[in-house]
This record gives sequence, structure tokens and C-alpha cells, in this order.
Amino acid sequence: MSVLISDTIVLQTVNDREQNIVDDVVLNGAPPSGTINPKPDKKIKSPKKLKRVAAGKVGNAKVLSPEQLKDIDAPNDLARVASAKLANSKVLTPEQFNDISAPRNLARVASPNIAAPNILNPKNPLAPPYPLSHARILYDNLFNNGIVSLPAAQGIANSNTYERWRLTGANQSIIVSANSNKTINAICLGAHNLGAVNGTVTIATSASTSAAFINRATVTPATNNAIMVLLTSDLVVRRIRLTVNSASAEIGILYAGLALVMPRPIFGGHAPITLQNKVNYIDSASENGQWLGRTITRRGYATSYTWSFITDAWYRLNFSPLVESTNLYPFFIAWRPDLYPDEVAYAWRTDDVTPTNRGGATRYIDFDLSVLGYSDK
Repeated sequence: MSVLISDTIVLQTVNDREQNIVDDVVLNGAPPSGTINPKPDKKIKSPKKLKRVAAGKVGNAKVLSPEQLKDIDAPNDLARVASAKLANSKVLTPEQFNDISAPRNLARVASPNIAAPNILNPKNPLAPPYPLSHARILYDNLFNNGIVSLPAAQGIANSNTYERWRLTGANQSIIVSANSNKTINAICLGAHNLGAVNGTVTIATSASTSAAFINRATVTPATNNAIMVLLTSDLVVRRIRLTVNSASAEIGILYAGLALVMPRPIFGGHAPITLQNKVNYIDSASENGQWLGRTITRRGYATSYTWSFITDAWYRLNFSPLVESTNLYPFFIAWRPDLYPDEVAYAWRTDDVTPTNRGGATRYIDFDLSVLGYSDK
């Protein structure tokens, strides 16, 4: 480090005597010298010769001794270094310059035209297949009234939750056959007690009346909530086999078909159906008001699903058939299979579906689906 110390000049001013005549001095905005001061009440300071003050008399100054000066390194004269000699530098050849693409001027895109990301179909986020954050609904049971290998379990092939396949031993199987080959991508089970008995069910399919069965899923549910198995692709199926390991297990409903995938997710504020208990009960009390107990007469789930910004064309083509079917029959619904695969319900509508138009040129509609769900706690 180099330090240069020299004498310091200190500027001092003193008040001159009050005077009305200023000789040989021109002030900013004041009359020339030799004239009468237009403001005699103002004191004018005359310049004074500055005197030199030794550095040693300046406050906080420090005079270095000759020995200390010797310890100060002389300044270095930095030489210019060619870029080719710098570490990690690289000089591009003319050929390499030709490989650098010219920058593009990207056009501005209006925000309403930017669709939400879709990891399954990045080329067109608004076209299927839709991600698992969108609800799946299985309402068209292609195995309805199918032929069941065990006559006592025939009720599993309809929508009635009371008629069930009740096992009489461990590791039993039943086969449900359709009257023709069916294309499916989802298999659902409802009205079961597998969670309560720690049961495991293995689901297998066969492409014909004689083809070998191929296992598609093995499920050990933690609760008695409905089960929805989403297949990775559409399958042509003629028979479905269920194998259960628990002798005390029961299964009341089997659906298989093509699940309807909603084009928009369910936005914030939704009440998950498996958390919305709906319980009817009768209280018992004595004549003098003593609590005697309560009897549950009916229990289930209740919620409402809301979708917004659905195109009117999609609703008419895809959701109107669901509305017609659910006028009579229940359905399976998973509101967000990616995060909550266990929050599936076997449910039926409790009110009409009345879509409302958002107006303007968008042609979007909003609608609700109010339901009651089956509970077997």
C-alpha cells in the first residue's frame, strides 16, 4: 500500500470591519467595487490571505517517520496482459462464432391465452390426457348385471350396497363376466369392510372367456372408503377376477368402465367428501331429562363438487350423459387422485345440476354436483 503525506492548507476566514465601501472586490450579485453598498445593514466579509499550517498541527493528522516510510511499498505498474494469457479464457474462432444463434424477439402473449401447465401433455395443456390433479368419475358400469361365478355374490354386479359378496373362507375368488368385450381404464370397489378386517384384494383381468388372468392391482386399504384403481392405459376386458385373503371380508359393489376425466381441477375451498360426515340419530332421555343414549339411524358423507371455466361444448358432449345416468344410478368419484388417492366415494346426486354461463365471448360455464356418499364405518 502506498500513502502520500504532505503539508495541509487550512482555510480560515475572519470577520472584517463593518464597511460601506468595498474596494476591488466583486461579490456574486453585488455592485462593482467603489460603489455604495445598497444594503449597509449587512456586514461584508473581505477576503483574507490564507496561511499555511504545518501538517503536524492539523487535528488527527499523523507524520510518518523515515523508518515508517521505508515500510510502504512502492506502487506497482501493472502491465497489460493479453486475453489469450488469462486463466480459463477462451478465444472463439470465426467458425465457432457462426454456431451462435442470433437472439429471437419473442412475441408477447396475452395472459388469458396461457394455459395451466400439464405434465402429461405439454404440447397442448388443455387437451387430454389430463393430470391426476383433475377429478375422475366412473358412472357407466360396463359390468352392470354381469355374470358372477358365485351365485350368492351376484349382488356385487349391481348398484345395491346391501347385497354383497360375503366370504366364507380365506383366499377366495369370484369372477365377473361381461356379455361382450369391454374397453375400460378404471375398476372401482365400494361398500366393503376391507379396512376394518385388514383385508387385501387382488384385481386381475382377462381379455376373453378363456384368456389367462393378469394381475392389475393389489390393494390393502386402511379404511372402508371406496377404492378406485386407475389403469395406465385402456384395456379390452371380458372378465374381472377378485381375490380376497380375509375370511370375514365383504364387498358390495364392483364397477368397471371408462372414467370421465374433468378438464379442470377443483379449486380451493373444496370440502373432501370422506371428511364430511352426515349422521342421523335418535336421542334417548328419561322423563326427568337424564341422558340414556343415542341411536344412529343412518350415516354417510355429504359434499358438493364445483367446477369452473368448463367449455359449454365439453359439458354438452361429456357431462350431460353423466347427469342423465346419475338421475338413477350412483357413481364413484375421486376428487384429486394425485394427492388424496384414498378419498374416493361411492355417491349419488342429491340435487339437480344447473350449469350457469359466465357470459361474454368465453363460452365458459360453472356448475356444482351435490352428493351423498356411502359410509361403512
